[in-house]
Amino acid sequence: MMNHMVRALNGSHNTMIESPTGSGKSLALLCAALGWRRHFAAKRTQSKTCVINAIRKFAKHNSLPDFHGSSSPVPVKGELPAKPEAATKEPESAQPEETERLEPDVKPKLEAEEESADADISEPNIKLETEPNRCIDHKGACDEDSSSSKYTRISKTDEADGSCLKVAHIKGDPTEQPTKTESDANIKRRLLGAALCDLPQTATYILNLAKTRIPPGLEADDISKLEDYKKNFAHVGEIPRIYFGSRTHKQVSQLVDELRRKTPYRVPMAVLGSRKQLCIHAKALKADSVDEVCSDLRDNGECGPHPRYRNLMGAKSLMQGGENEIWDIEDLVKLGRKIVACPYYASRELADGADLVFCPYNYILDPGVREAAGISLKNNVVILDEAHNIEGAARDAASKEFTDTQLAILYGECMNMAKEAILSKQHSRIAKMAENLCFWLRNDQNTYEFRDYETHTCVWPKPDATLDAVLAQLGFTAHSICELESDYSAIEAYIKELHRSKDGVSQLDGITHFGAPAKPGNEKRMEKLAPHLSVASMRQIGGLLWVLKHIVSTDGSFKADYRVAMVRTPNPMRDPKNARNRRQTRGIEIAEVPHFINTLAFWA
Repeated sequence: MMNHMVRALNGSHNTMIESPTGSGKSLALLCAALGWRRHFAAKRTQSKTCVINAIRKFAKHNSLPDFHGSSSPVPVKGELPAKPEAATKEPESAQPEETERLEPDVKPKLEAEEESADADISEPNIKLETEPNRCIDHKGACDEDSSSSKYTRISKTDEADGSCLKVAHIKGDPTEQPTKTESDANIKRRLLGAALCDLPQTATYILNLAKTRIPPGLEADDISKLEDYKKNFAHVGEIPRIYFGSRTHKQVSQLVDELRRKTPYRVPMAVLGSRKQLCIHAKALKADSVDEVCSDLRDNGECGPHPRYRNLMGAKSLMQGGENEIWDIEDLVKLGRKIVACPYYASRELADGADLVFCPYNYILDPGVREAAGISLKNNVVILDEAHNIEGAARDAASKEFTDTQLAILYGECMNMAKEAILSKQHSRIAKMAENLCFWLRNDQNTYEFRDYETHTCVWPKPDATLDAVLAQLGFTAHSICELESDYSAIEAYIKELHRSKDGVSQLDGITHFGAPAKPGNEKRMEKLAPHLSVASMRQIGGLLWVLKHIVSTDGSFKADYRVAMVRTPNPMRDPKNARNRRQTRGIEIAEVPHFINTLAFWA
């Protein structure tokens, strides 16, 4: 099993491995991946060292390209470099021009020194160099902060004995732009540094030259090492991270425990979970929707643990050799409660620098959740344990449902934002869309083909109505979807900017009290965010946009995979135990609890 896993990793292939329950397959797959990663890292380091040595050998005998186009290539060894334009000027014509630009107290001193030097040097070679920041005047000081002045240094060098007379601080005319000449040695060093910073591009350049003949200074073995690097390592920016996905958090906990007790692997790791599992705020834990209340507390500056989550990241017990070097969600929550720091945001940050990340299926399969968690699957290793459930999980991730209550709340929030004159055009368009969908779902004239006990369902496409027809009826065309995407991007950018500015304030507060226990009332001093859409509403817009872009795509390749449905179910809030005459959600009042919940569903 492990051999099959390693062969798939070496070839960057997908593989499916089947093994009976209780055979230890989960730990075997994890150990195989960790062992392969350690070997890959050592081999990649060795290959990079060989490539760097080959590039250095190439640079000694050949010209290196300037990939950024800031200067011309260094000439090949044996060629005469072209003289700089400033050096080709006659010394006699340059000297009077620069002498006239001397300051009054420097000019007589310079002339006296030149007369003395001319007695010993018959034909001096005068070189002009411009140095805007490194200059020494006749008093030994220079105004380096002046952005409007230029300073010129004149060097008189005797070619016979190498003696040099330096005259400093010649204050230049701000309107003139003297040509700065860079020595060939400096150009070569700069281009070599640029080449070593971009190994894949430099290796490709050398291999292209080697197609006709091996460049001077290199051997066939060097070319072979360059080819091996380009084939196996050039496309990998960093050493691959391992994402281990499981169906439930209980299975993740068992695997983390086995990794801690039964293996010698100790690598930077993280476990991703939901706010419901990681939040430690008492008010959020008592709420029906932990995600929304947690976000509201953070946005309103009422969450004390959030600004201190970096304290939890720096806890000694989580460091290498610490008690919780290999940790689970329960360990992080326990430590977060102890130092009053947010485990949820700490786990997100820890995952960014981890070599091994454990998470449930939906963190990998659901694009929205994956983006929110900052997971990038490109050039990384993905292991899905208990993969017989993957088909249903993928189908659930691609399906989206929106209730009329959610759409009504979205409408109310967008209208409130429009009244506040915050992105009025964008919020008004989204409010109009939500209002139309809500009206369509609540229309008493709707007919349902399928009736199962208390659930009524109508599904498209059907013989007398295509999928395109129902989408057009809902107002979803290619043009409207483009507008929705533009509006969503503008609102998302606005919210991100709010969080960036607030996090700056909170972080300053966190640094001030770094390591100290949170005091009651600290959260009251945090800055409140300006009005914006809730996390739930943004999630609704993002999910709707994502599924519409797949259905109404350019080639229509995903259209056949979807069904649009309208579902009506009894409202559980009408139950006498849950009945309430009045509800209020984020300032949107619902005077009467409706009898039914109407749902617009996009099923994959």
